[in-house]
Amino acid sequence: MSSINYQTYGTKDRETILFLHGGGLSGRMWEGVASHLSDYYCIVPDLPLHGRSRDTGPLTLAHCIEQIESLIKGNTHQGTAHIVGLSLGGAIALGLLRHKPGMVKSALLSGTSTRLNKLLAMINNLNAPLYNIMPAMTLAKLMAKGFQIPNQYITELPQEAQVMTASTIRAMTQMLTEIELPSENKTPLLALVGDKETRPAKSAGKQIIQQVPHSHGRLVPGVGHVWSYQEPKLFADVIDQWIQGRIHPALRPF
Repeated sequence: MSSINYQTYGTKDRETILFLHGGGLSGRMWEGVASHLSDYYCIVPDLPLHGRSRDTGPLTLAHCIEQIESLIKGNTHQGTAHIVGLSLGGAIALGLLRHKPGMVKSALLSGTSTRLNKLLAMINNLNAPLYNIMPAMTLAKLMAKGFQIPNQYITELPQEAQVMTASTIRAMTQMLTEIELPSENKTPLLALVGDKETRPAKSAGKQIIQQVPHSHGRLVPGVGHVWSYQEPKLFADVIDQWIQGRIHPALRPF
């Protein structure tokens, strides 16, 4: 079984942060954030079927957890890391908290949904074949608009969008139907939602903090879903404050 591709920033003697990107994107969405975290050792993988791991499958929750566990064990001295996940990456982080809690020092999730219901999963799967016929640039523009990604990044999005096939959409949908909140969690968790995100996204954030012990929730002012592109310095500062046991003062309660 092949291993997923990953990039590292910094040196291994520092505190480790592992970043998990959103569906249809890649580790490149974290480059601006990682560049502001020079005091940490950052591990930035491309998830299966995404980015430079596009030929590495399958895209399942169990396989992602296995790959991340291998990355942490192979790149850290103590076998633990702070986990930062956005959207699909946040769902995988919830899986880590449930199945591999000992390897997570803290978790920061943004724009992360709770379990997808059967009706929405069916609608997603019915629409999945459209991704096989949609030009990459068209999909990239839709992603940029929906995720509120600044225009300067749109040239790299068609390359990311090429992985959005019907089979990938179905795999991501299946993963989202398998989300189980870690009801016995003992790891500090911060659930964030951009204040320009949808009402369901905000409801999911509230559900996480209501049902997961040791969790906190905050709104991020002025940002949408993939705000690592919009505000990389702020995202980095929020992560740094959280790892140090503080919540960034710019964040607002739900």
